[in-house]
Amino acid sequence: MRHRACVPCSAPARPAAAGPRRHDCSGAATRVFDFGGGFEPEQRHGAGWQLDAGAGYALTARWSMALGGANLADAYPGRCNEDIHSFGNVPYDVLTPLGSNGRHLHGRVRHAS
Repeated sequence: MRHRACVPCSAPARPAAAGPRRHDCSGAATRVFDFGGGFEPEQRHGAGWQLDAGAGYALTARWSMALGGANLADAYPGRCNEDIHSFGNVPYDVLTPLGSNGRHLHGRVRHAS
């Protein structure tokens, strides 16, 4: 497998004081698969954005909690083309720029001793 083209996304820099948000921009990419015998199907992934956010709060000097999420817009990449989708068992390419698992939410409670 090799990458034939990767076009970076031109995202403006975010000032550090803007808060605990993060946005990721992944440029378009084309993956070329080499299955041998001259058969080299391609999978193209378009450019896209992913929004991650988190917030924390100190309850006391020792206890804190935080909530956050990744890919809050629940964006998915385009589906694999039929040459590489493993008979429908792998709907998304596992190496897509934005990932293939959708939204992820998390929480944390921390105690400092």
